[in-house]
Amino acid sequence: MQEDPILCAAVHYRDPDRPRRAADGSRLCRGCITGMARHLDQLPGLYEDVVESMPAGGTGTGPAVSGTRMPRLPLNLEAGEWAGQIEKDVRYIVGLVASDRGLAGPQRADVESRCAWLAEHVEWLAASDYAAEVRSVLAELVSGAYRVMNPIRRPIPLGPCFQTVDDVQCDGTLYANITNVDGRHPARITCSHCELEVNTSHWFRFGQERRAYLERMATASMG
Repeated sequence: MQEDPILCAAVHYRDPDRPRRAADGSRLCRGCITGMARHLDQLPGLYEDVVESMPAGGTGTGPAVSGTRMPRLPLNLEAGEWAGQIEKDVRYIVGLVASDRGLAGPQRADVESRCAWLAEHVEWLAASDYAAEVRSVLAELVSGAYRVMNPIRRPIPLGPCFQTVDDVQCDGTLYANITNVDGRHPARITCSHCELEVNTSHWFRFGQERRAYLERMATASMG
């Protein structure tokens, strides 16, 4: 008698009722595993952008001091809190992996080093008892970073990704990075989950592919 396939343990926000088969030896589907790796790759740069978004440039965009006529603080408090949240959660996940695997952890304690170290253990994390929770935490850290950073650094959401991972449509969101503040981040389109990355020389063709996909979806919904 053939056993039922093991299903992905993570919460999926797109088509949540559609079952996803877990990858062999894992508790997550291949799309979620790819997403975790993507988030660990993105987080160090996003963390830097969040930190650099903490000063409000003296424009008075921070919260007013309650009960006084003092001007608003030139500080993005949400960005400061989220930078701390990224540091805390990444440190905690490193601690879980290091403790359960009997490892020393990364030599350096910064976010970039910790994320790079965790990236080496993605497959192990995906097979662990806390795979779904780690996947959810990393996704929230990325989406929260986009939410609190300075608008000039904030990627523009384009809608759902239409790529496939192991013949299953990606659950991620497409983002366009069209600003190039300081030259660190070249303009590109990326997905929050899968490995998609499109530079400007391919934007026109990519736009045609996306338009064709949306037209197919519209036709299917009408039929």
